[in-house]
Amino acid sequence: LGLPSGIKWATCNIGAVRPSDAGDYYGWGNITTDLWCSSYEKPWSDIGGDKERDAATYNWGSPWRMPNGEEIVELIDNCQWKWTTLNGQSGYLGKSKKNGKEIFLPAAGWMDSADTIQGEETGDYWTSESADDEENLRALSFCFFEDIEGLSSSGCWCGSWRFGRQSIRPMIE
Repeated sequence: LGLPSGIKWATCNIGAVRPSDAGDYYGWGNITTDLWCSSYEKPWSDIGGDKERDAATYNWGSPWRMPNGEEIVELIDNCQWKWTTLNGQSGYLGKSKKNGKEIFLPAAGWMDSADTIQGEETGDYWTSESADDEENLRALSFCFFEDIEGLSSSGCWCGSWRFGRQSIRPMIE
C-alpha cells in the first residue's frame, strides 16, 4: 500500500482463505479460537508480537503480529475507502492514495458465545493494545459500520470487552 512506515498488511484476516472471508474470531490475548479471553487479571498494555498472547504471531509466525492503534490510523488515513461487496461479503475497500493498491476489510461482526453478531453490518478488529480501564476488562478495537460515509481514523474506537471475540488482520513491519 506504500504506507509511510513501510508496514505491510495481510491480504486476509486470520483463518480466512480469501480477502472477503471473515476468518476466525479470537478473544483478546488468546491465541486459539476455542477460548474466551483468559487475561482479565493480567494488565498487559500491548501484546503485539508476544507469541503467547498475539494470535497473529502464534498462528502465522514472527514477524506477523496484531497492529496497534497508531498503525490502524496510518492504514485508514492513507487509503480512500468505500463500502462495497466482495464475493458476497460486505465491507470496506481501501485504495492506497500512494500506489492504488487495495485492501478489503470484511464486515465480519463479532462473536458472543457461538453466535456472530452484526455480521455484514459491522467490522470489529482487535488491536494489540489494552484499553485504559482499571479492571483490565477491555481492549482497544477498531469498529466500523455500513452507514458511515467512508472510514475515518477518528471513527469508532471501542474499549471492547476482552471476552467478546473479534477478527484480527495481521501486519508486518
